[in-house]
Amino acid sequence: KDAILAWTYAHMDETGFKIGACNRTGWVWLASVPNAAWVVFATGRTDAVLREHFGWLLDKAIVADGLGAYRRWCRDLQRCWRHLLAKVEEAAVRGGPEDVARYEAFLAFYRRVRDMKTLTPLTMTQLTREIRALFASFQDGSLKTHLENAVPYLFTFLAYPGMPPHNNPAELEIRDGVVGQRNVRHQITTPDGRAIFSRLTTFAITCRKNGMLPCRAVVEMTRNPEWNMFKPGPQAGREWCVFDSPAAELVRPPGAGPPLAAAA
Repeated sequence: KDAILAWTYAHMDETGFKIGACNRTGWVWLASVPNAAWVVFATGRTDAVLREHFGWLLDKAIVADGLGAYRRWCRDLQRCWRHLLAKVEEAAVRGGPEDVARYEAFLAFYRRVRDMKTLTPLTMTQLTREIRALFASFQDGSLKTHLENAVPYLFTFLAYPGMPPHNNPAELEIRDGVVGQRNVRHQITTPDGRAIFSRLTTFAITCRKNGMLPCRAVVEMTRNPEWNMFKPGPQAGREWCVFDSPAAELVRPPGAGPPLAAAA
C-alpha cells in the first residue's frame, strides 16, 4: 500500500472470473503503479467492494474504465480514452459513412490531446466545448449518452504530469498477471480462500514488477524481517537456505538436514 500511495496516480481495472466448479461469477480487481500492484478477488462489482478493499486509495487520481463505482467514489477520475474509442469504432464498423467519419474525428481529437502536458482553465473550457460538439453529432442512443457522461472525466490526466489518458497498464497487468489464474480455482470459493489468493497474487505481481523472483523475496524476508523489496540491497548468498534462518519458530520440514551452521 505504501508503495502505491507514493505515486501521484494509479491505474485500476476489473474483470470477471469463475468461482470453482459451481458456475458462479466473481470479479477480480487490480490497482497498479509501475513498481507495485494490489489484487482483490471478490464476489461483486459494487460500490461496497470498491469502498471496502480500495477505500485507502480513492483519494488519489485513478485511471479506469466507465464502471459507475469509480465515478461515485474516486476523487479524481481519468476515464480511459481507449475504451471510448473502442465503442465508437464498433459503431463505425456496424454503421455507415457518417459513423466512420465520427470515429475518425474522435480519433483525431484524441491524438491531438494525448500528448498535451498542461491544462489551463482556458484550455479546459475549449477542449470541453470541442468534445461536447463532437459528441452532439452522434445519433441519440446509449452510445451518445455514454460518451456525454464521460466528458467530466476526460481531461484529468492534464493536471497530473505523466498520467496517460488510457488504462493500458492495468489492462495488460490484469491480463498477463491475473487472467491466467482466475478459472477453476477451488481455493477462491470461500472468503478466506479469496483473501489468501488475493495476497499471493499481489505478492507475485509486485515481485515481477521489481524484477525479482518471489522465492528470493520469501528467502530475504525470512532472513531479515526488516527487508524491503523496494530497496532490496545485496542478495543473500547462494549457500544460504530458507531453513537456515535464525528464527527459532521456523519449522523445518520432515527429512531436512541440520542447519548449515550446526553442520559446520
